[in-house]
Amino acid sequence: RQEDAKSMLAKLSAFLRFSLESDGKYVVPVEEECAALELYLDIERVRFVDRLSVEFDIDPEVTRLAVPSFLLQPLVDNAINHAIGKSDAGGTIRISASASDKMIRIAVEDSGSGDPDQDLQSSAEDGPEGTGVGLRNTRERLKNLYGDRSTVELARSMLGGLRINISIPAVEVLQYD
Repeated sequence: RQEDAKSMLAKLSAFLRFSLESDGKYVVPVEEECAALELYLDIERVRFVDRLSVEFDIDPEVTRLAVPSFLLQPLVDNAINHAIGKSDAGGTIRISASASDKMIRIAVEDSGSGDPDQDLQSSAEDGPEGTGVGLRNTRERLKNLYGDRSTVELARSMLGGLRINISIPAVEVLQYD
């Protein structure tokens, strides 16, 4: 367990360093957002050992497009807390991103806790409209950055739990530099 503790501390340090370096950046490239998420997931993997499986399906065409900094972490944290953490067997989280019609389409989905009705309620943090703090903050951030050009929608995932679909305008990061 001492090695696990050392490993988690090193990963936590890397995640905190990354978040400090990103401080003040409103948007980052998708590839940087995924790198930050990987640091966070490394910490969670120590906690969940072999009960957490994560899949990334990121279209190479979107890696240089801009997304709000730390957009994905709270959504993945919700999936871990409301689905994976409540399942004795653990589960899977899938993060996907692609671009079409000048929009980035991002999805965060989970395999659920084993109780489909509870998954939609719990993961949405107060119901299917997603009025809980995490999703409400995500919606507000996107509305502030993109106005009516962004959407956040909840649906059942093919994995068995919840799927959060986000659409935002596709913009090259260089336009923000």
